[in-house]
Amino acid sequence: MNLKNPNLILFASVFVALSLVLACSDDDDKPNNPDLSDTVDATDQIDPDQIDPDQIDPDQIDPDVQPDEIEPDTASLRVLHLSADAPAVDVFVNGGADPAIEALAFGASTPPISLPVGSYDFDIAAAGTTEPVLTISDAMLEADMAYSALAFNRLANLEALIIVDELDGIPSSSIRVRAVHVAPDVGQVDIWALGETPTPLFVNLDFGAASDTADLPATAHAVGIDVDADAVPDLSFSIPELPAGTYANLFAVQDEEDAVILLAQLPDGTTVRIPADLPAPEQTMLRVLHLSPDAPAVDIFVNGSSPAAITELAFGVATPYVSLDAGIYDFDVAATGAAIETAVLSIEELELMADKKYTAVALGKLASISALALEDAAVSEPGQIKVRAIHAADGVGAVDIWNLPLIGEPGILYENVPFGAAGGYLDLPPGAYTLGIDANDDANPDFVFELPALEAGTVASVFAVLDDQGVLTLRALLENSDVAVIDVAAAKISVIHLSPDAPDVDIFVNDGATAAVTALAFPESTGYIDLPVGVYQFDVAPTGAGIGSAVISLDDAELRSGTRATAIAFDFVAELKSAVMLTSTWGLDDGAIRVRAIHAAAGVGEVDIWNVSDAGNPAPLFVDFGFGELSEQVDIPAGAYSLGFDVDNDANPDLVFSLPALDAGTVADIFAVNGDGSVFLLVQFADGSTARIDAM
Repeated sequence: MNLKNPNLILFASVFVALSLVLACSDDDDKPNNPDLSDTVDATDQIDPDQIDPDQIDPDQIDPDVQPDEIEPDTASLRVLHLSADAPAVDVFVNGGADPAIEALAFGASTPPISLPVGSYDFDIAAAGTTEPVLTISDAMLEADMAYSALAFNRLANLEALIIVDELDGIPSSSIRVRAVHVAPDVGQVDIWALGETPTPLFVNLDFGAASDTADLPATAHAVGIDVDADAVPDLSFSIPELPAGTYANLFAVQDEEDAVILLAQLPDGTTVRIPADLPAPEQTMLRVLHLSPDAPAVDIFVNGSSPAAITELAFGVATPYVSLDAGIYDFDVAATGAAIETAVLSIEELELMADKKYTAVALGKLASISALALEDAAVSEPGQIKVRAIHAADGVGAVDIWNLPLIGEPGILYENVPFGAAGGYLDLPPGAYTLGIDANDDANPDFVFELPALEAGTVASVFAVLDDQGVLTLRALLENSDVAVIDVAAAKISVIHLSPDAPDVDIFVNDGATAAVTALAFPESTGYIDLPVGVYQFDVAPTGAGIGSAVISLDDAELRSGTRATAIAFDFVAELKSAVMLTSTWGLDDGAIRVRAIHAAAGVGEVDIWNVSDAGNPAPLFVDFGFGELSEQVDIPAGAYSLGFDVDNDANPDLVFSLPALDAGTVADIFAVNGDGSVFLLVQFADGSTARIDAM
């Protein structure tokens, strides 16, 4: 037996229309010469293999042929051959020497035959022979009744069944159906009426048994056969609309190839084989992403066919997922409006497997455009996000990709990723992330990207791409095929005026004629200003004097992505000095603050800086700290601190400053400044704001 794809629901296409009634009689006399309207030659019947169930015209089916044409005091009988491995047969009646029915083949039925009421013996023999292979004895046919007699099972175990078709009282807007199980290799089955809410129609139907009848609306129907009692039909069949009043038997039988089919018998005796529908092709999901920065919008052709399946796909855009039959595909990519023969990229024999999702990416510059096929994850782990990185930046060598957390140590996520390679998915807690790309293997990210907060359940593929201007960006492809563009994080710079006797100043950038910052007074800060990554020149001049009167110039100041730089002008104006320092905000210890000290107090020599928060246990923080020096950044527990400055190296602080309580995660640069003869602290925070703290 061949149950093709037992988990697939198929649809039955026709009802068996059949008028046969089983009767019992107390009269043992058998008609000697029953009128069979001459011999029935089954070879003249319609060949069921030539009938397409999809082309059955219900208007050509006359349900009134069923009971009304049974002649008075007679019975109506049809004979049906349902043993697939048996040859065509002849049927002999009541010991007659000549067959009453000749050459009845598997799947064929006689038309309705009128017989006198009485008891009958039927002998069934291979066509052209007289030796019976099956005998039906004492079959009682009652007046005004219709019967269906069938031979079924394997030839070696041939059986017979006579069923009664209950033709009376079919509602005017209904059809009546009966199921008959004659598939020898199939055990007990349930037969379901399929639809929006599948319901059992006939249950626990054994081999060789006929179900009760059921009246159904005279519309199209779908029925399913469940062979393993799991309430999921393993085969299903589609039934077209039949005229109201039609009676139909539905035979489940195995054909010559042992495939389970339905055999539908129409009212005039015509039979139609209804094979189980071929399984719906298994599906796969595919989307396409255009990441070739100098390529025009493109059309995409599938399996060499025109017109294009996808049109006008522009750089940086992804299609939604589309469902395709699983299989092997060829794709050709051509400029929009161009013929397939002009394709600039061809992907051959790409296997797309069932129940998987894929992203096909065109990447690299047009002259060397290539393709990458990625299998996508369907879902993230519960409460997590799922993210992977793909190197699609043509012209950039192998890179390391770093996670740069505010709290905790920075770490490498992917190492030595070459162009065209994809990292595996990472399951991470939801939230915002800062990624760094190290392009020269020095463990210092050259490009920093700040990803927006991602909610739990997000699945994202993050592509590093050079845009059409050669600028590195990230393109985050989300599950809904939206593409979020994430630009490289700007460099941040602040400028602080720490020269106590210098006038207000203007600051010029890259020889600009107009000052970028004006009237910056002592001891003010500009706060952090975002600037594109690059190399800069800064000139500082007295306010209103113009760039030609610059008193300080900072040349070749390299501002890197994601960094915070602070430029200070300090000391008395006669000895004016400048310095640039970088402040790191990544990787704080949990529960810590990060601080750094800068000695910018003009006229004050070396100092020792003490932690005097615990008056009974002072501890030196920085010893012999000279003017113009800046310490390393250090992480210390969050809280309030008192700092003591010892200016004469006697281990007794001469000035004490009380810092307010600082929350965990705070990053602060602490400048010691001399103004008007008094030393104070100027604290700059990571957001660019400042606070002045005077000595106690």
